[in-house]
Amino acid sequence: MTAWALLLAEDPTAARGSFLEFGVYYGSSVACMYDALGRLGLPGVRIYGFDSFEGLPASAAREAGSPWIRGQFRSSLSLTRHYLASRGVPEDGVTLIKGWFSETATD
Repeated sequence: MTAWALLLAEDPTAARGSFLEFGVYYGSSVACMYDALGRLGLPGVRIYGFDSFEGLPASAAREAGSPWIRGQFRSSLSLTRHYLASRGVPEDGVTLIKGWFSETATD
């Protein structure tokens, strides 16, 4: 049973909030969450996906012992939208926010 299913079993009127994904890549986790919300009957939960759509920043490669490289996990916004559509996620089913976290996940 999912955490949301447990919450709804305990209190069907519980606040539902929003789902935030940081690092969308091509959208597989977002598509899974969209499917899960539909199965739970929670279409009103908003899904937000934050990503630069440029891959990892240069700083990722500079971390000590880092296996990451600049640009790894790059996906374009249009490719991600195409993947989500192929999984049945309508364009208005998720809000994708393009940019680096320091620019978009602010006050």
